[in-house]
Amino acid sequence: MPGIERRVTKPRYPLTKGMVERFNGRISDVLATTRFRSRKDLQTTIQPYVKLDNDHLPRRH
Repeated sequence: MPGIERRVTKPRYPLTKGMVERFNGRISDVLATTRFRSRKDLQTTIQPYVKLDNDHLPRRH
């Protein structure tokens, strides 16, 4: 999907892995409970989560 930023986690840094796991959990919940009629419907549903994750959740760098 366009607009997804690829990030690599630091080895042996569990805080980063936890953030990734929470995001993946949110997406998994949506995918498990929603039926999509098309790829566009899927993208429309997932995009707000991606935007939230990329733009609004605090990060420690």
